[in-house]
Amino acid sequence: MPVARIIPNIDHRFGNGEAALLGVALLNSAGNAILEAFGGQKVVIRLSAQFKQDTDQPILGYTLRDRLGVQMSGCNTSYAGRPLPRAQRGQTITSDFSLTLPHLAPGSYSISPAVAKGSIGRHDMCDWIDNALVFTLRSQNLIYGMMRMEVEVHSYMSQITNDEVRITV
Repeated sequence: MPVARIIPNIDHRFGNGEAALLGVALLNSAGNAILEAFGGQKVVIRLSAQFKQDTDQPILGYTLRDRLGVQMSGCNTSYAGRPLPRAQRGQTITSDFSLTLPHLAPGSYSISPAVAKGSIGRHDMCDWIDNALVFTLRSQNLIYGMMRMEVEVHSYMSQITNDEVRITV
């Protein structure tokens, strides 16, 4: 079973201690750990946690933040519609979150992993680590503002013939 076993950074950690995060990793499509990625790249965020007691409705998830600490996005097993089975004391659960990185402005971003129990609307935090993994996002294209959105553009030009204006597509 693949288990993330490294927590590269701990800015702040809190929770009730009923489970502990073991590690967080950012992986490329070949399964190798990376600290640099590109917008549009397919990656996996791997989170592993060990449970210190039997736990109903465990949840693993993360928050993605920019260099200023602004929450850009996040996901967890419950939110993704992939609820985890009951965890037993001593058991380790690893969840892989496969995604395509958005075309965000180049810079430093961080992943803050968490393990909780309950539901999306009502849960108890077992362990949360602020900015556990910091990585650099590069861009192969020019980014205006915070991100590049996929946009379709349709343009129309008028054509002047005599004194009449005709629209062409």
